[in-house]
Amino acid sequence: MRGRRGIILIVCLWVSVLVTASVLALALMARSESAIARRDLDRMRARQAALSGIDAAIALLAVDERPGDSAEDEWWNADGWLKEMEVADGVFFSVVAPLDEEERTDAEPLRYGLVDESGKLDLNLQMIDARGETVFAFSLLPPFDQDPTIIDAYADWVDEDGDLSGVSGAEESHYAGLASGYHCKNAALESFDELLRIHGFDAHILYGEDWNANFVLETNESDGEDRLPLDDTDAELDFGLQTWCTIYNDEPNTTLAGEARLSLQSSQQEIQTRLAAKGLNAGLMAAALEHADRNANQPITELAQVDGMTSADLDILWNELTHVSDARLGARINLNTAPRAVLEAALGGILQPEELEALLARRFQGDLGAGPGWLLEVVDFSTGAPADETAAQNEEATQGPASPFNKLTRVMELCTVRSTVFGVDCVGSTASGVFVRLYAVLDRSYDPPKLRALYDWTHRGNPLPADDEEQAP
Repeated sequence: MRGRRGIILIVCLWVSVLVTASVLALALMARSESAIARRDLDRMRARQAALSGIDAAIALLAVDERPGDSAEDEWWNADGWLKEMEVADGVFFSVVAPLDEEERTDAEPLRYGLVDESGKLDLNLQMIDARGETVFAFSLLPPFDQDPTIIDAYADWVDEDGDLSGVSGAEESHYAGLASGYHCKNAALESFDELLRIHGFDAHILYGEDWNANFVLETNESDGEDRLPLDDTDAELDFGLQTWCTIYNDEPNTTLAGEARLSLQSSQQEIQTRLAAKGLNAGLMAAALEHADRNANQPITELAQVDGMTSADLDILWNELTHVSDARLGARINLNTAPRAVLEAALGGILQPEELEALLARRFQGDLGAGPGWLLEVVDFSTGAPADETAAQNEEATQGPASPFNKLTRVMELCTVRSTVFGVDCVGSTASGVFVRLYAVLDRSYDPPKLRALYDWTHRGNPLPADDEEQAP
């Protein structure tokens, strides 16, 4: 009987242990699930904050009424709209963009504002380089100018034929033969990340060493292969294509005020009435009308060298008249905001080095007017371009000297002074340290601005400086 009681006691003790363990396990599970639920809730709140930042950017663009776009615009520096904005208790958003290279430091690499996608090179833009050859503009950016593999493969991905472009091209047979085969697109890109599907392209080419896109060289970006991203340990931050390039850059064929431009093929009376209403110098009216009569298919900027042309007059002519009938003009680079590397690649075959330096210095001095007229202050449009000199040397050997081109026309076929497409690099965060990073592409040529793309960049990290992270983690 006593032995039986002892067994019952032992069984009861084991049952108690099992019950206690089960209760503890359930408590730990409930606590863990509660923590997961809180983190998921914080992530949802952070995402909503980031989306609120995109809405704030749309509102900011809607109230911008300045003609043209430059670093003087509120969207460039918008602390009051986009810096550490609290949308709920302990929930913030910030929208960041890089400072210009001449202003950027490790201590202050970012501004609170929008990224000017119109200040980037469109990946589909082709142009004449300093040798007089037609190339993709991005191929002039270092270090991509040294890598024909990706240039040929890119050309094959976006062209409509099945012919190889150079010895390093890749067409349908290459992609079909991969382990997870797919078709060669043979059409324009629809998203930037699509580049990763092209032969020779990888994350390093797209993003460079600045994986978190904060424009600061951090320890993991200068330690070789120890930690991602892979880098060359040269203590210099190498940027990828995404820093300098876009696939969204085009603009409407309208005035800066959004009105339709007047075709050069319009009647002389219509042109005269339009230009007179805008205050064109009377001495230039005859030249403008003669150009419209004889050269209606040529850009009005061909008149840049006419005696008496002022910056204000050139602004009027460029803004009001057009020689093309297309509703949209395709890729244009904003002269007022584009980074040095972009302008060097785009204009290196058109402007002399000293002219390019003068252009870069002038645009941050303010008072740029409402058009490209300020270029008359810094560029000698009576001289030839580097590409012209090369072409002339090549042509002299066979046909005699080449005719000079109007440099301003060449510049303005590639460039503009307004921004139509913007990037919104927005970080939504909570007091618990959870953050969500979104990158939106907005097109202001629509009313209201149109969302053309939305990327989740959370995996790339938080770009905010440490002190901002403490206030708005």
